[in-house]
Amino acid sequence: MGTFTADNQEQVFDLTLASQSTVQIRTWSYGGGIDAADDVVPAGGFAPELSIFDSAGDLIALDAFGGVAPTQCNGRNIDAVTGFCFDAVLNDSANPPLTLLAGLYTVVLTEQGNNPVGMFLDGFSEDAAHGNDPSFTGTNAGIPDGVFLDPGNFSQRTGSWEVDFTSSNGATVTALPEPSSRLLALSALLLAPFIRRRVLYRRLTSSKA
Repeated sequence: MGTFTADNQEQVFDLTLASQSTVQIRTWSYGGGIDAADDVVPAGGFAPELSIFDSAGDLIALDAFGGVAPTQCNGRNIDAVTGFCFDAVLNDSANPPLTLLAGLYTVVLTEQGNNPVGMFLDGFSEDAAHGNDPSFTGTNAGIPDGVFLDPGNFSQRTGSWEVDFTSSNGATVTALPEPSSRLLALSALLLAPFIRRRVLYRRLTSSKA
């Protein structure tokens, strides 16, 4: 749970799975609802987007869909004011479950329209290396400096967000702080193979002792 202050912010999470798991990652803050902790999340947040990358930095899945209720919702909650269902879900009911092998993954929350341009290291379409527009929803609507405008009708939203992670075999999720979240996530991805080798070496040497 948190709050963005600009359209082109990113929130990065490390997701660690000890074994193969069926995972669902979803936001609640656009349409509101009851999260995994049974807390009530109010509607009114920006239209979110979720991307997940593997330990090599390759994009596995992206959700920036939803739309007009009810046919495009596929399990997303509907905002009673706008009639849209723009929360992000990996994977929604229209797609096969997201099954991941054991390992380290990187999940990125952005505002809808701030899309991955390739691998994790390549960044996102509105970050400082690309579009660099902290008010791109206002730009799209012809409202200079407008932020958190609804992609369906350009109505004003808030910067609030919430993301839930559920996994069939448990998971460890770490939210990385801004502004160095992408660098921290990259460090974790680069270190993961060395950590696994060190653990394996310790196991082998212990078995020989």
